[in-house]
Amino acid sequence: MHTVQLITEFSSSSFQVGLLKKSLFKLGLNQIIDITHQIRLGNITEAAFVCKQVLIESDNHFITLVLVGNSTKKIVYNFYNNWLILPDNGLLNLIFPEIDLHHLWSANQFTLEETLEIVKNNKLELLTPNPHYVIKYPKKSNNTGECLIGERIFSDELGNVYFNIQKNEVFDFLNGSSFKLKIQHVPNVFFYEIKDSVHQVDEGVAVFTFNKTSYLKLSINQGNAMKLFRLKDDTKLMIEKI
Repeated sequence: MHTVQLITEFSSSSFQVGLLKKSLFKLGLNQIIDITHQIRLGNITEAAFVCKQVLIESDNHFITLVLVGNSTKKIVYNFYNNWLILPDNGLLNLIFPEIDLHHLWSANQFTLEETLEIVKNNKLELLTPNPHYVIKYPKKSNNTGECLIGERIFSDELGNVYFNIQKNEVFDFLNGSSFKLKIQHVPNVFFYEIKDSVHQVDEGVAVFTFNKTSYLKLSINQGNAMKLFRLKDDTKLMIEKI
């Protein structure tokens, strides 16, 4: 029995969520997990980030249905016995920098409901294998030698903020050097360490940590970092050697 995970831009209060679930029930897909319906309209960078968090926690035989961004084309991708059904708008390449074409199919000739039925019943011979697909490249951090610069890519409902800088990039850049972190447009606020957990600081204190997929994360213990620092979509984060 497949469990379906939903990631959409519909908004939790939208009737579209109910209609989508009705379609799933009709197909006998009764085990449904609402990951989020709060992806901002058309923001495939946010959708890709959420997908990465979901897939690292998923067991076998999940179907992850991602409905974010405009596209009349659909693709199906198999990742370690987990299935993704998503629009062909560059999202796949943002989730997986390297695509195994042997595990990729086009479902353009089928409705969403038909595609779900095909995946559920493992009738992949009905799909078109090894299709051409839209490629979009993720925003990378910038290493100048003296400064590692990234930007905000996602914030959750608790106000935690995630940047496109990963743990290995930080370690490679610093190579044992001391450092300070500075948030763009936030004067006179510096961070001189990255903690293992938000619970290592007192209530109300801001802290940087790495999340489960190694992205740099700004949090406040029992607070909202997004609101406190008034961060914007493209807010930069600078890590400087000292």
